Amino acid sequence: MIDSEVVARPYAKALFELAVERQKVSDWSTLLQLAAAIAQDARVIELLKNPRVDDDAIADLIVDICELQHDETGESFIRLLASNKRLLYLPTIAQLYEVRRANYEQTLDVDVTAAAPLTEEQQQRLATSLEQRFQRKVALATAIDPNLLGGAVVRAGDTVFDGSARGKLLRLVNHLNLKEGTWQQ
Repeated sequence: MIDSEVVARPYAKALFELAVERQKVSDWSTLLQLAAAIAQDARVIELLKNPRVDDDAIADLIVDICELQHDETGESFIRLLASNKRLLYLPTIAQLYEVRRANYEQTLDVDVTAAAPLTEEQQQRLATSLEQRFQRKVALATAIDPNLLGGAVVRAGDTVFDGSARGKLLRLVNHLNLKEGTWQQ
C-alpha cells in the first residue's frame, strides 16, 4: 500500500511554493481545509472510489462547493488531483501544507490538557515560555482532563511535556520496577 504522505508531499510542496510566490498562503490554506473536508465525506469517498464516476464530475463538484470558479489556480489544482486520481489524498495534502505554513510563518500550535481550567495568566505565562523555547509564535488550545489528577500535558508538534501528577506517578512506578525488579503495578 502506498504511504499517503509520499503521494501528497509533492502536491503540498508545489502548492505551498506557488502560494508563497503569489502571497496567497492563508487563502489557499482555507481552500485546502474546505476541499479536504469535502474529500473526507463518506458520500464523496464513495464517488471517488467508484470507477464509473467521471473524474471531471467529481472535480466539478468540489470546485462548485469551494466556489473556485474565480480562482484559476485553485480550480486547476483540484482538476489536476482529479485527473491523477489523487483527490482522496486531499486531507493529507492539507495537513502537509499546514506544516509548511507553520514553518514559514514561524508559528506552532500547542495542545495543553490540564486537570483543571487554566487562568488567562497561566495560559499567557505558558505561551511566553514555549515561545522562548521554540523561537516561534505559539497558539494554545486548551482542554480539561480530570483524570490527570493535577498538572498538565503539553503537546507541541512532536514534543510532549508531561507535567501531570498521573504522569509523574507512572514514571515513579516505572523507575521502581526497574530498580526492584519485583515491584508489581
